[in-house]
Formats: sequence, C-alpha cells, structure tokens
Amino acid sequence: MAAARKTFQDSPSRIAFAGMDEGAVQSFADAYQAWLKCLMAMNTETAKFVTQRLQRDAQLPLCIVQCHNPHDVMQAQIEFFQTMARDYSNQANTMGRIVTESFHSIDRPPALAWPEPAAENKLQEREAA
Repeated sequence: MAAARKTFQDSPSRIAFAGMDEGAVQSFADAYQAWLKCLMAMNTETAKFVTQRLQRDAQLPLCIVQCHNPHDVMQAQIEFFQTMARDYSNQANTMGRIVTESFHSIDRPPALAWPEPAAENKLQEREAA
C-alpha cells in the first residue's frame, strides 16, 4: 500500500514555522539549501587551496638549499612571497564569487531581489562595447 504524501498542514514543520504559509517555508528551505551548497563549495575550495599552498610552502626550503649565494636566496624568498600573495588574493576572489553566486541562486520576488554587483555590471558593459 502506497503511503500518502504529507502536505505542509500535516507536517510537524507547521508547528516549527507557525504563522508561515507553505510558500514562505519553501522559500526558507530554498535559501537554507543555497547556504548549505555555499558552505560545501567553500569547504572544498578551502581544502584544495590549503593543499596547494602547503605543497608550495614545502618547496621553498628545497629551493633555498639549491641557491649558491645570498642574492639567490633573497630572490627565491621574494618569488615565494609574491606567489603566496597572489594565491591568497585569488583565493579571496574565488570565495567571494562562491558567496555571490549562492546569493543569486535563491529565487526571490522582485521586491526582495539582490542587486547585481557593480563590478560585474561594469565588466558586462565593457564586454558589450
């Protein structure tokens, strides 16, 4: 015998979300799902980034050992710190993009829609020209 599909009115959720209609609860669930996807994407990106950075960090002593004079050591350190700064900057941009995309993935009524980020609008205008 097939089980009957529960509606919102039959669900215990109606007690937890008292005063909210089914549409409001669904909007909340969609936003929560987008938030969870954002967290998972950020965790994946963070793990990947940390792994790559640790590999690069481990290469610095090997590079220094191969240097023949203090100038080469200084150059190796400068290159290391420049790469590190670039990596962290790129990672910050990636994390920001993930968060922005997660906010824009939530369907909202026009009155509650998120404004498009200004940087993206300017980039789109430049590409269109």
